[in-house]
Amino acid sequence: MKNIIKNMLVPACLLAVLPFMASCETDTDDNPTLRQPQAGETFTLTAPADASTTTYDLINTDTIKMTSAAPDYGYKAVLTYRVQACLDNAFAEGSYTTLTASQSYSSTVANPTIGIVGSELNTAVVDMYKAANDGAAPEAAMPVYLRVQACVEGTTAYSYSDVAQLPSVLATYVNETPVTYYLVGDFGCPNAWSSTDKSSIFYPESATVQSYTTQWVNSGNFKFWTVVGDWGTAYGAEAEDGSETGKILTNGDGAQNVKVPTVGEYYTVTIDMENMTYTWTRLGDQNPKAYTTIGLIGDFNGWGGDVAMTEIAPHNWYAAAVTFTAGGVKFRAEASWDVMDWGAGVDVATVNYGVGAKGGANITVPDGTYDVYLNDITGQFVFIAVE
Repeated sequence: MKNIIKNMLVPACLLAVLPFMASCETDTDDNPTLRQPQAGETFTLTAPADASTTTYDLINTDTIKMTSAAPDYGYKAVLTYRVQACLDNAFAEGSYTTLTASQSYSSTVANPTIGIVGSELNTAVVDMYKAANDGAAPEAAMPVYLRVQACVEGTTAYSYSDVAQLPSVLATYVNETPVTYYLVGDFGCPNAWSSTDKSSIFYPESATVQSYTTQWVNSGNFKFWTVVGDWGTAYGAEAEDGSETGKILTNGDGAQNVKVPTVGEYYTVTIDMENMTYTWTRLGDQNPKAYTTIGLIGDFNGWGGDVAMTEIAPHNWYAAAVTFTAGGVKFRAEASWDVMDWGAGVDVATVNYGVGAKGGANITVPDGTYDVYLNDITGQFVFIAVE
């Protein structure tokens, strides 16, 4: 399975929620004075001893450990440390990535160990390289530059280490697109048990976990497959008993229908294909808002004349073989921005699924033809390229 791993950048330290203690003429243990770091003032960061002779295969490296000095804030406090990475040693604004992992030490620890998760650094290096090279992924080992950002826990009194270098790292671009699982059964879609229907799919939540939310009517039974019409490889339950959790089997292993615990009610069924299990979760809101129409609108149609979707099962909408020109797209209910719209700011060229929200940024879609799916309760959507 392939999926662009997207690196999410977060602030190095949380915004202060409490003001600093005011400076006083006398600095005592019960009335400390915060020493504000001065511009250009740094503390020492030391690369691993073998850094000059090692090529770090980041995606297969658990942790890289570096040693830092403790910045001087003038009194005993808990300090939060985060690593920042850059492809050069300038660390110009917008050119570096702050890793999400943080470590906290008392300021009395003179030389804290700073651990860098290899897979997180891999993602950061790939994303920075692609941003600097028109989307091209790295293919050879390269240097990466690191510094530590420290602050008194809960403040923005940042101080920075000097820059250390890992002369040779190998960053791997990983492209994982979740497998598409189509539902088939008698749960509300108009083509019950059809061996050709592709109108109902699970919505990915990760590479291995997917879900489907609806009002489960009729028998509330279903199976699912990756190859529509291939009953031999269809998936189902170990027992057709309406259990809230259960094992997933293939038809070849005797799979039975997956059955909703209570017919006629709204549930989310979640499949975990790594552990081969399913779970039913009853919705707290058994009367979700309903829409009469939902359509697609965007650059491909000049932001007018919504392309109608069809409600396949309660609150699940489908549009087959929609041709897009490259640009922004949103979903819209009742052909009105005042009613409801769904946007998410994702690029379908990078990840083909997401969760839309009202007022969310446009979904970017490349040139091409796609089957499109939306759940209006959860906001989940999927774009499947049509060959």
